[in-house]
Amino acid sequence: MFGKILVPIDVGSETADVNSFEAAARLAKDYDAELHVIAVVPPFGLTMIESFLPQDAHQKVDERTQKALSDFVG
Repeated sequence: MFGKILVPIDVGSETADVNSFEAAARLAKDYDAELHVIAVVPPFGLTMIESFLPQDAHQKVDERTQKALSDFVG
């Protein structure tokens, strides 16, 4: 029935939807499907605002998001 399942997770929220993730994980197991988990990093906004941020700000946010997502899934 399912070959691939995608679960969006808001890692910035203290109430990330654990129930949705667990339900998707059960479905993936039951149907021998691939489980993909995604977290979206919103854009920083205007170029003018980005000019006030450190040059590696996007990279640091991406790294923190990846770690938070890995911790959540683990």
